[in-house]
Amino acid sequence: MRFCLYEEEFQVTYFNATIDSYLVVFAVLLIVNETKLFKNDVNYSFDEAVSMQQGKGIVQTKEEDGKFVEANNDEIAKAMTISHKDNDMKYMDITEKVPMSESEV
Repeated sequence: MRFCLYEEEFQVTYFNATIDSYLVVFAVLLIVNETKLFKNDVNYSFDEAVSMQQGKGIVQTKEEDGKFVEANNDEIAKAMTISHKDNDMKYMDITEKVPMSESEV
């Protein structure tokens, strides 16, 4: 009987240690993901991004009549411009509630 009691205590202790390990891992991942500690994001202005895209050694093409032809700098900038006409759902404002029925969704 005593051996079984010890075994149960071991299982409970092991279970608690496992939960503690998961909590520590969760806390570390939360800190890494929610802080800028390890982020190396770089923001570029639109003009900087266009000039990087037009840099040397980069082949710029567009499709014309089923063939690829070289694109000029104005066409590159136009292709990189975000237009809200592209797709209404892509740029939908979701900051406010909109009354919709299930069938509309």
